[in-house]
Amino acid sequence: MGRREDMIAAEERSWNELHALVADLTPEEMEVRGMGPDEWSVKDVMWHLGCWTAEGAQQLEAIRLGTYVEQDWDNTDALNDKMTEEGRRQDLATVKTELASARTRALQEFGALDEITPETVEWFSEIGSEHYDDHLSELKAWIAQLESRRG
Repeated sequence: MGRREDMIAAEERSWNELHALVADLTPEEMEVRGMGPDEWSVKDVMWHLGCWTAEGAQQLEAIRLGTYVEQDWDNTDALNDKMTEEGRRQDLATVKTELASARTRALQEFGALDEITPETVEWFSEIGSEHYDDHLSELKAWIAQLESRRG
C-alpha cells in the first residue's frame, strides 16, 4: 500500500471506531452534555468533527486547485465555540448527515490530488484519523458514563 492508501485506511479505521462507539446510544443520550471541560455532548463532538472535516475538504480542494494559502489558526478555541453554538441549533439527523457529507467530500478531494504534499498530509491527518483519535478516548469514557446511567 502507498502513503495515500495508508492514510485512507487509518481514517476509515477511526471513522468505523467512532461510529461503533456511538451506535447503541439513544438520540437522547447523544444530546446529554457533560463531556470534558467544555461540557460537550456526543452530538457536539460529531458536529465539531463535521465542521473541521468540511473545512479540511475546502483546504484540500484549494491545494488541488493551486490556490492554497496557509492560514493562521490561532483562534481555533473561539472558532470551536462558535461551531458548538451553531451545532446545538441543529437536530441530530442534520449533524449526522453533515458529518457524513463532509467526510465524503474530504475523501473525494484527497483522492483527487495528484501528489501527497506535506500540506495534504497535515490537513488529511487533522480532519481524519488524528482528529477522530483526539476525541475517541474522551468519548469512550463519556459513553461509558451514559451507559451506566441506563440502570
